[in-house]
Amino acid sequence: MARRLKDFHRSRRSEKRCLMRITMVLAFLLLNMGVLGQSNSIAEYPQTTHQDEISMSFAELSPLGEWIEFQSGVYGWQPANMGPGWRPYMHGRWVWSDHGWYWISDEPFGWATYHYGRWYDDEIYGWIWIPDLEWGPAWVEWRHNDEYVGWAPLPPYARFHVSIGIRFTRRWIAPVHYWCFVAYRHFGADIAYREYLPQSNVRRMISTTRSVGHYEIDQDRIVNRGVERNVIERRGGSRIARTEIAIIPERGIERSRKIGEAERIEVYRPQRGERLPGGKMIRARKAESRPSLDIDRLERSGNYTPNERSLRRDEGRTRMQQVPPTSREEKQLEKAEKQIERPQAKRERIPQHQRPALPSPRLNQGTHQRSDQGMLPRRSSGKTRGRD
Repeated sequence: MARRLKDFHRSRRSEKRCLMRITMVLAFLLLNMGVLGQSNSIAEYPQTTHQDEISMSFAELSPLGEWIEFQSGVYGWQPANMGPGWRPYMHGRWVWSDHGWYWISDEPFGWATYHYGRWYDDEIYGWIWIPDLEWGPAWVEWRHNDEYVGWAPLPPYARFHVSIGIRFTRRWIAPVHYWCFVAYRHFGADIAYREYLPQSNVRRMISTTRSVGHYEIDQDRIVNRGVERNVIERRGGSRIARTEIAIIPERGIERSRKIGEAERIEVYRPQRGERLPGGKMIRARKAESRPSLDIDRLERSGNYTPNERSLRRDEGRTRMQQVPPTSREEKQLEKAEKQIERPQAKRERIPQHQRPALPSPRLNQGTHQRSDQGMLPRRSSGKTRGRD
């Protein structure tokens, strides 16, 4: 009897195991089929790679240029049919907005390349844009004096962080050909090519201007604090009105509209997780050779952990922080600094007969202390010497 009961319980346990296995298999099948109310978003939006994020955000750039894959996960984009002397932030104008100075471009790719990512003039590939998913009104550095104002695109080494603003992952000095300089009266309007200062004069202009501006967060907005607005108005002789920035759903669009006397800039901003119509994906060619861009010093948005040693504050305003260069970079930086170093004024030599006579020191006999107009040298013999 005991043996029969034992066999009965053993068979019941085996039946339970079989039922559990069958239940798990059915649940797995039903989940995949979506019968149990599971959202289809898992199938529609799988975990994306860096290339998928670029494709979803900037696929409209493909017909306007060429994508290059420098290494796994690192992509750059080159605009097509750019003439000699072209550089970023050149064809367009500056407007003042709630985000500070906003660059509206006349180029069809301006909605992306001047508000996301950074520019770099590579020795092998030329001007390339390294994409990023952090939006800003413009990513530039500023210089100005009493007559001219200038800007240059920030390199891919420049990263934005909410606590410190712009931080460079390596030391950086913008080369001369990165800069655009115009007179104050041309700032705020569409800038013609002839209104830019010739490149032959830019080196002198860099040496006679000072660096200004910073980036900050104001009510969850990234603000480009370049040259002060009142300085531009006073030296340019015209008032600069505030412009509204409006977000629109139309992909790849940046345009200006007049609403009465006011102006509104309508710009498309891609959203994370946004689906592409027609399954658009970028097609990037492999780089034939390694670029001069230091890929190892690039950081993507969201992956930056601030170095506590580099966090500095100056009266609550963020600075542009830089990481000390390596020994290999120091020679390149010294060469670049010499190109833009301000020449020192030559000292005029004054003839001997025109030089003012210096009073001779009064010596205190018997002591070795400082007099009113000179210091008596000490000698072991106790004797003193002075100048006649």
